[in-house]
Amino acid sequence: MFLSIVLIIVLLTGLSVNSSLHSKLPQVYVTNLKFSRLDLANTTTDLLLNANVKTALELSNKNDQPTLYYSPMKASVSSENINLGQKKLLGFTQSPGNVTYLNIATRIRKSKVYDVDVTLLRNKEKNHEAVVKVLVSGKLGFDWLGFRVRLPVVIACEDVKQSDVINGLKPMCDVRIFSQ
Repeated sequence: MFLSIVLIIVLLTGLSVNSSLHSKLPQVYVTNLKFSRLDLANTTTDLLLNANVKTALELSNKNDQPTLYYSPMKASVSSENINLGQKKLLGFTQSPGNVTYLNIATRIRKSKVYDVDVTLLRNKEKNHEAVVKVLVSGKLGFDWLGFRVRLPVVIACEDVKQSDVINGLKPMCDVRIFSQ
C-alpha cells in the first residue's frame, strides 16, 4: 500500500515536471528548403554526389518567460538515404515572444551514393517533390524555479516535403528533450 502511494506521487510529479518543461519549448517550422546544387560525377567504380542545400528554420519562443539559451548545435540534412551535409551552428539567446530564423547551409562534395537513391532524389527534386529530414541537436537552457536548466534537445524536422515549403505551408518540427 505504502509503495503504491509513493509510486503514484512519483508518477504525478514526473508528469507535472514533464508538462511544465514541454510548455517552455520553442515552436519550430521549416520556412525554406532549396537545392542550389545537385549533380553527379562518375568515376570508374563510384557515383559521387555534389550538393548544396539551404534550409531555414523559424524558432518561436511563445512564452512570456523565460529566455531560451541555445548551446552550439549540430545540424544534419538528408533525403532518400543520402546524407546532404552537416553544419555546426553557433549558440544564441532568444528572448520571450521572439522569433529567430536559423539558416542552415549544407554542402557535400564527392560523396559516394547509390544509383537508385540519387536517381530518386534527382527526379523528386526536379519536380519539387523531394522529402527531406533535418535534425538539429544540442542543449536548450532556460531558467526554471530559480535554476538554469540545460537539457539535451533534438529538433526533428522529418518528412519535410519540398512542395509544402515552396507553397508556404511551413511544416512543423518536433522538439524532443532528453534526446541526442
